[in-house]
Amino acid sequence: MTSRISFLGGLLLACLLAFMAAVVIVVMAAQAEEAARTQGTKSRNVLEQLNKAVAESLIAESGQREYLPTGEDSYLESYQAGARNFNAHLLAYKNLVGEAATDAQRQNLAAMKTAAAAKGDELAATIRLYRAGDTDDALKMVKTN
Repeated sequence: MTSRISFLGGLLLACLLAFMAAVVIVVMAAQAEEAARTQGTKSRNVLEQLNKAVAESLIAESGQREYLPTGEDSYLESYQAGARNFNAHLLAYKNLVGEAATDAQRQNLAAMKTAAAAKGDELAATIRLYRAGDTDDALKMVKTN
């Protein structure tokens, strides 16, 4: 009888340990799922900021292209807002990737800043030319993309 009680006690202990192991596995799986969900949300936010930056650059360029043939200052507002918002979205991207940014992300950000600065300089140059009365050269710059 004692051996039967010992056997049942051992079996009960084994079942308890198996149950505890299952609980630990479930908790670890839930934590991994939460980490994956958090990373997914962060990735979505990064892509959203990049998409918004691209959209704002198009708004800035559209404002410039609408201003040059018309001379209407109201189009400059969209140019200025697009340029300002573009920079805000790049900053948001930089803040989202933060210190954990990969080398590729740092290189991409540097390349985007360089390209944006060059395009911003080009857009500003066409507007300066137009305002200085050199409409033909301003429009030539636009036509050469």
